[in-house]
Amino acid sequence: MLSGSVNGVGSAALFNAPTGVALSADASILFVADRGNHNIRAIDLASNAVTTLAGGGASGAAAGSALANGAGEVALFNLPWNLAFSPAFNLVLVADSANNAVRAITKNGVVSTLVGGGTTGFTAGTADGVGTNALLTNPVALAVEPITGVAYLMERARLRGIFPNRTTWLIAGGAAAVDGVVRVLAPKHPPSAHGPQHPNTTPYPHKTLTNRALTRASTHARTCPLCAVPWFWRPMDTCTCWARTTGNSGGL
Repeated sequence: MLSGSVNGVGSAALFNAPTGVALSADASILFVADRGNHNIRAIDLASNAVTTLAGGGASGAAAGSALANGAGEVALFNLPWNLAFSPAFNLVLVADSANNAVRAITKNGVVSTLVGGGTTGFTAGTADGVGTNALLTNPVALAVEPITGVAYLMERARLRGIFPNRTTWLIAGGAAAVDGVVRVLAPKHPPSAHGPQHPNTTPYPHKTLTNRALTRASTHARTCPLCAVPWFWRPMDTCTCWARTTGNSGGL
């Protein structure tokens, strides 16, 4: 099996230790975290043609500009481990693991740093914050809520959340993996159709983390005042009232 960094159609294209994929909203493009090549590739599923969406093919750290942003090959990554597509904002989010950051890529391949300052949170201390003021450590996986654009991030020993306004919060975990109690924040209102918002947040009741897993039985926060369906992590998990009601989010 050959590895490399070659664009082409089908088996003519070469990758180097790819570790993540994400599908565009219309299912026409498959985005690939080409970890060993330090870039993000795109596969047109109609033709199987592979192109490089962003990344210069060299480690940002080795090139002396770890978090270089820009279009196409101007941008630099350092072991991009995984990615997710955000339909709410039409962006590809990248867990840029060795850069300790989450990057965002537009459909035209323009890269910006969403959160993380490039310095490991384990060295400088755990820090939630806005944008590059937040400290991450080796992010390796992402998931995105398609309606709100809220992202969920797995890093070493921690699960974090990222609001569309680039504010992070701790969901669970810490410097040491222990059972305990965590506080979960959730967006109060979904973003409008006109672009990213700065969502209000409200603390949900404490959830107990037992055997490294949040059991649904222990996470009943309350019931929906409109349909009486129990809410678990967030209202939209179990009923549609939260998403479709304007000005009434169940008393949050």
